[in-house]
Amino acid sequence: MSNRLRGLSVIDLCLVLGLAGVLLALALPRYAAHQAKASRREATLALDRIWRAQQAAGQEGGDYEASLGKLGLTLPGAPWSFLLSRPSGPGSFLAIAQANLDGDPAKDLLLLEVTSLEPGATPRAHLLFDDLDDSFQPEPSPRAERR
Repeated sequence: MSNRLRGLSVIDLCLVLGLAGVLLALALPRYAAHQAKASRREATLALDRIWRAQQAAGQEGGDYEASLGKLGLTLPGAPWSFLLSRPSGPGSFLAIAQANLDGDPAKDLLLLEVTSLEPGATPRAHLLFDDLDDSFQPEPSPRAERR
């Protein structure tokens, strides 16, 4: 019988830690991308709630609200901030969700632009996503454009 104790050598430990480091280096970017996508989806759903609340306000009062506070919605907090404006006057509004999801200097924006050019016409909603690094890109969503 041998009285020798068996266990991990320093080389075995280095190999295990090296392999764990490689796996972690591969997984972290995917995890960060998944978190950003989930956060963007949360903001998209919040803009959808704004759109529905504005539709209800338009049916009740004849026009869209100019302030988020008047809609009575609970919107997600950090990292997102929301803004509502009426740049084109009656029959239209612009809802903006902004955050910095990827840590670069450019802000990530989700824009919901609703326009109705003629009185009585059905408003059209466009949802756009941009991180201000390039031109606006439509957000891939089956609900991106409504009539």
